Amino acid sequence: METKNPDYRVKLERAFAGAPFVAESGIRLVDCAPGWCESTIELTPHHLQHVGYPHGGLIATLAVVAAHKIA
Repeated sequence: METKNPDYRVKLERAFAGAPFVAESGIRLVDCAPGWCESTIELTPHHLQHVGYPHGGLIATLAVVAAHKIA
């Protein structure tokens, strides 16, 4: 897949770093290339809901930032 923006990686890194909820949640960009993105998070107790599973909002945020489109 090709990108129209040669600086897509820099823009994606800025998108990760510039979103306070993403940064404070500990979501990090691992790697990316045109058409895909890999992100990670180290789960800690504050990421868990009342029965011990990762909170759905956290999982949704992880998916949304990994799917972020950089035009």
